[in-house]
Amino acid sequence: VPSGPAPVSREARPARPSKMWPRQHFCHSAPASPSRAACRCGLGIRPTGFRHPVSGITMEPMSVIFAILALLVQAGQKPLEPVSPSNPVVVLETTHGDIVIELRRDRAPVSVDNFLAYAKAGYYDGTIFHRVIRGFMIQGGSFDPSLESKPTRAPIRNEAANGLRNIRGTVAMARSASVRSATAGFFINVEDNSQLNHKGLLPSDYGYAVFGRVLAGMDVVDKIASVPVRRVGEHEAVPLEAVVIKRVRPR
Repeated sequence: VPSGPAPVSREARPARPSKMWPRQHFCHSAPASPSRAACRCGLGIRPTGFRHPVSGITMEPMSVIFAILALLVQAGQKPLEPVSPSNPVVVLETTHGDIVIELRRDRAPVSVDNFLAYAKAGYYDGTIFHRVIRGFMIQGGSFDPSLESKPTRAPIRNEAANGLRNIRGTVAMARSASVRSATAGFFINVEDNSQLNHKGLLPSDYGYAVFGRVLAGMDVVDKIASVPVRRVGEHEAVPLEAVVIKRVRPR
């Protein structure tokens, strides 16, 4: 299991990184304090109330301007193209919008065929994202809105050694502490999560198998990652309002 707290149950899940709840900042670097940010993006944000010597704009409106510019840039981004024309592309329809995913059959054929088999059988229809951790990942495909688990087929081979990394926008198989325990559950990385990558043959180093990447709809992923959550029994981060997967269909 990657570094971080051990799972609280046998439910398939990627372990949290050691820094479980990163402090939020526009450029995603952790500020030194609420009033002073050590910003690695080079924007030079100063303490609250600082007035720019030329423009005369204080930090608060400048932060709003930077946020608006970032949203405009994101909105103008074109969808990614599949790395191989032979890779299947599916649309994950959710109550928060559609997520288009390329399934990397060229690198993770077992995981892709497993995912497609569940999708074609309608298994994911009506399941939820039951574990949502801002700055980490969103996990779903295993439970209905009542947090009742659905029966699955036998676990599949772990393809974490396929060379694909758990970076922002990639889709990976969820599992328990056992290396070969992945079934239907999956997660989408919201940030780069190198602690989940394959590092060796020991169970603690084997990692989580990446089998897809988001081509379009990362804004939907980010929207889901920002919803308010609560603990429900053994489930640590369940959205207050269910985020439902309506269906998974070919594009």
